Amino acid sequence: MKPFNLKFTRAKSRPRQIPGQMNKTEAAYAQILKLRVLAKEILHFDYEPERLRLADNTYFVPDFRVIMADGTIEFHEVKACTSSNAFLCEDDARVKFKVAAETHWMYGWRMVGLRKGNVVKEEALNCEVGI
Repeated sequence: MKPFNLKFTRAKSRPRQIPGQMNKTEAAYAQILKLRVLAKEILHFDYEPERLRLADNTYFVPDFRVIMADGTIEFHEVKACTSSNAFLCEDDARVKFKVAAETHWMYGWRMVGLRKGNVVKEEALNCEVGI
């Protein structure tokens, strides 16, 4: 009698981003922000400028800190979008974004969706709607 042989396949984990290094979507949005600086719509922007504490052992690192022309500060989180303009993000990322907006209410918050290098969706919290 042959021994019972089980073959297991390992689940593939999602690729982890290297801190301080932009992915393609973030790099495309950085180009959009550079054009907005040239147009004097914004004064300055930084990539992953700070780590915000949400709770014990829970932190959120927004993709961009943007200083608007009027001096207000906004944090922008960049996500890819599907063909139906839905954000491609995990549930925990969505929750952290909303908790960060509630905890750090003095800043404006935008979740920006890009597809093929163009902004196709935006969700604004604590700031004026529209980029």
